[in-house]
Amino acid sequence: MNFKKKMDLPGIFLLLCSQIIICVLAFLATLNIPLCVILNGIVPFVLIYLQSSQFNQKGYFVSAMTFIFLQLRPVGWDGILSLLGIMALASGCLVVGLLLYSAFHKKTTDYTAVKKGIMLLSQDFCEMSGGNAEPHGLQENILQIQATLHRRVYSNRDLIYLTRYEGEIHYMFALMFQRAAYYILDFGESIDENTENNRKIFYRLGIFLNKVNDTMNTADNSEIIKEAESLMKETSGLTERFATFLRNFLRLLIMALKGMTEVENKPHPQWKLPVNLRPISGLRASMRLNQFEVRFALRLSMTAVISFLVVRLTNSEHSY
Repeated sequence: MNFKKKMDLPGIFLLLCSQIIICVLAFLATLNIPLCVILNGIVPFVLIYLQSSQFNQKGYFVSAMTFIFLQLRPVGWDGILSLLGIMALASGCLVVGLLLYSAFHKKTTDYTAVKKGIMLLSQDFCEMSGGNAEPHGLQENILQIQATLHRRVYSNRDLIYLTRYEGEIHYMFALMFQRAAYYILDFGESIDENTENNRKIFYRLGIFLNKVNDTMNTADNSEIIKEAESLMKETSGLTERFATFLRNFLRLLIMALKGMTEVENKPHPQWKLPVNLRPISGLRASMRLNQFEVRFALRLSMTAVISFLVVRLTNSEHSY
């Protein structure tokens, strides 16, 4: 769970329901050994599958620990109402805390990583124009920025939409950095690309990106957009590969700069997740042992089953 994420009514309702459901499942797992084995085999697996990904590897942690710890103090049927009441109260306090955090820490659109990446590209292109660049090192730095932006995009998604709000803009910037990283490596390894005309445009592009870094904003980017459109047309004398890269790179930059001033506080239908990537409808396609999440979920489920089986058979709560 991300306490910095803006809470809305569906999110609050989902949080409350999930905690109550986990509480009930943990209680059922303490009733007898068959339920203990079945639920400890299923629940951790489902939590990891639904709440974890390569961009949020510990998303399952809070729910899984709630499920584990509640089993360590069995309450029996006599204590189930008290347990549910305490869980509801605790979840309510958590929701209030999250709402207060959201109220006093208004989340603003943060393009710090984008600006860092643009500044790196500006420096890289200027170095490349002088023939002093080390392509592999430059590419690695840009790909790190790209990975950061992909994580930012992921934090804006939910179960249905690929992304929301400014996540779309970060996604376009991530694509821009990805293309730049690939071409930087290509430039360093291909003698044909290292021409005088290419280096001149690289220098101009580096200077322009420095200006973009200084002036880009969420109100009006029309001036730098016009300059980008003008630079995009200056492909005379360039190699075909570099001209193609330049047009595609600047086109993505223009789209992102325009989007920064037009962000709407709602998801767009065209950004929906493909059906095969959604948690429920994509279950069959994603249940493969070559996926890390599946293997990790199986390991955690097996650990929970074996551990609690030992606890139940030895009647020793602290043996876990």
